[in-house]
Amino acid sequence: MASDQETFIAEAQTRLVQGAVLMRQSLEAGELGEGIQFAEAMLKELRNPDLSPASYYVLFMQIFNDLKTLEDTFIARKQGGRRVGVLYDSVQEAEGVLERMYLMATAGSAYIEVQEVPAKEVIEDLLEMAKVLQSPLRGLFYRYYLLKKLRDKWPDEDGKFEGRVEDSVRLLMQNLKEMNRLWMQMGSKVKKRDTRAEVSMLVGENITRLSALKGMSIEKYGEILPELFGMVKDCNDPVSQQYLMDSIIQVFPDEYHLATLSSCLQTFASLHNEVDVKALLIVLIDRLSRFASNKSANIPENVFDLFSKYIETLLNEKIAKEFKKFIVLQISFLRFSVTIKPSDLEKVDVILANAVKALQLQPNKTCLLYTSDAADDMQCVDLGGRRIIKKKK
Repeated sequence: MASDQETFIAEAQTRLVQGAVLMRQSLEAGELGEGIQFAEAMLKELRNPDLSPASYYVLFMQIFNDLKTLEDTFIARKQGGRRVGVLYDSVQEAEGVLERMYLMATAGSAYIEVQEVPAKEVIEDLLEMAKVLQSPLRGLFYRYYLLKKLRDKWPDEDGKFEGRVEDSVRLLMQNLKEMNRLWMQMGSKVKKRDTRAEVSMLVGENITRLSALKGMSIEKYGEILPELFGMVKDCNDPVSQQYLMDSIIQVFPDEYHLATLSSCLQTFASLHNEVDVKALLIVLIDRLSRFASNKSANIPENVFDLFSKYIETLLNEKIAKEFKKFIVLQISFLRFSVTIKPSDLEKVDVILANAVKALQLQPNKTCLLYTSDAADDMQCVDLGGRRIIKKKK
């Protein structure tokens, strides 16, 4: 199968190189219609149903780079006194649906750039038309193409493109929901999960674009969070929930997470039971620890208690299978506690008490001692930077 993919890619890349040369030659000669036809022929390579996600991405990126020449030509027409809107309408006559959509997105990006119409109207039109692509792989990559082309063209508070930041938030959330739906259609079995992981970044690009909006603030983030977390919970898909929550944690600023920590932890409690919540907590707590190490950081007083109460809910019958991960979580939490208030030993006691409770839920009832002199014991185990030894009953 790997050799087949290599053959597909090699043959397609050769055709793409030839097509790109012919397209540029036509555009340089002023033959725009002919250049568009060559671009359309290149886009046919993305219709191959036998391409794996990794192979599809290779061809996609090559086409993405080549179509920049076509977009630049569209923009140059405006400088020559001609309307780009006419081109936006004309490329919709392309025969193939997939090819038509990519050409529309390319022309649409130029249409927004020259500001003949409000950006919001073009983006709404492109997202509405995108609904015709219901093949998960093709739909995901096309919508990702849109996100990349519109990277700096979303209506924002800087006023460069007509519209409001609220329009951009609404449209990005709409696209995120649709891309997540297509992503889930790829399946949740073990082999399917590997395939889905290869295209996860396509879905996450929506969250990246949301966080990059200049008009995004803590207040705005708090307003969109119910819808964002609601979408994550409602999909009830462990792969999606794991990735989306991790993306939200990684992409948005630490101050946003501190201001909305209660909502975040409530969402953790509502996720599918296959979601590794402890891993998400570790990522979040470690981020906040690094943030708290900055002397100018403002850490709300209730943050420790919120984390502590939620972590206590994880002490259940499942802890026997996840004991090591729970201890890693406690180490992260301990590091956070010492960072925000080094002299508060009561918080340290709370964390250690939870570690003891977790130990008591272990079926073999062994005792783990965290000791400094254990470092010289050949039977000790190194975990998270501390020494652990088993003590006989």
